[in-house]
Amino acid sequence: METKLKAAGRQDLPWRGCTVMINSNSIPVDFEYPAHEDFFKNVQEMLPFQNWCATCDQQLIFEKIMIQSIDMVEDVVLTLKFSAETTDSAGNQKKHAVWLTGASLHVLVVITSEETRKQHAVLVACPRTSIGRASFLELPMIGIDSLGNVDGAPAKMLRDLGIQLQLDMLLDITHLSSEEGRGIFTSPDSRDEFIRILLHSATMPEAEIARMYDECGGSNESSCKVHILPLSDMWKSTNDAKALSALCLYLNLVAVNGLPADGTSVTPS
Repeated sequence: METKLKAAGRQDLPWRGCTVMINSNSIPVDFEYPAHEDFFKNVQEMLPFQNWCATCDQQLIFEKIMIQSIDMVEDVVLTLKFSAETTDSAGNQKKHAVWLTGASLHVLVVITSEETRKQHAVLVACPRTSIGRASFLELPMIGIDSLGNVDGAPAKMLRDLGIQLQLDMLLDITHLSSEEGRGIFTSPDSRDEFIRILLHSATMPEAEIARMYDECGGSNESSCKVHILPLSDMWKSTNDAKALSALCLYLNLVAVNGLPADGTSVTPS
């Protein structure tokens, strides 16, 4: 299919290279490094790229996409960097930098004492070289395996501590808080990355909670460590945006009666 490559002030030029469909329009795709064109099929199969193409607003008029970087493991594209050229209704052209990585899942664990009703949160402390931190307190990230089971190093550490995460018992509080429901965008100026926050709530005897405080630590497979703290101290104990977002959503959903305030178990509908 021949696509016209539009340019302000000059005659339309024919484009016979790669294209993608955005808002029912065929948009030219070029490559900063010509060898990367061999991986265009892999780019097209990348779910975050498919979602991006399918959900762009109609007001965005795309002229061209330039693929700049492709990060792959085997045949799967994990991260895609490109520039997108757009034109507004007044004919003004702009170039936008875009990084696509997709969604990540994180879990807020809230444990309530049966005797005192005091609530506790479970975070993980991990090395984060990108910000020069040997230990950074953050919300645990989880994965879902092909059988639908919760996996990942943080999930294993929680299991070792006695906290079993079951997918059918996790409540998506990002979905409860917004009708749009995709998640929380962390850096929408250039990245599509968004996070979904799932809630695991449980009640336990005070003695069991005390045991968890005593046994907090890491596993041989991970340099991360589990950290338990009072929920009331969470806001001042970490500067992790995911953890603070989770706390904000949880407290406000409790305040509007969207969640039980006493920490009783929540069953997703």
